Amino acid sequence: VNIHTGEVEVIYRASQGAHVGVVTVHPKSEKYVFIHGPENPDETWHYDFHHRRGVIAEGGKVSNLDAMDITAPYTPGALRGGSHVHVFSPNGERVSFTYND
Repeated sequence: VNIHTGEVEVIYRASQGAHVGVVTVHPKSEKYVFIHGPENPDETWHYDFHHRRGVIAEGGKVSNLDAMDITAPYTPGALRGGSHVHVFSPNGERVSFTYND
């Protein structure tokens, strides 16, 4: 939302029943990082602290920030749960986040 004009710009719209939130902005460029819940949620696979991931939106494209495997076989380096509160560093080169199993 432009605080001067009230104009609303949609940066990203989740699909397939997923939800997004907790958006933070890159300090120098039009890049955004936020939580993304699972697509096609059901009774056992729905938004929860261990079912979410970080994504980055830039130039109309969205990419996953982290990898997650909650069942074997596990991918080396992949998380076993969800990430949360993604924040760019002051120079914009890194992203910090919290993690939940």
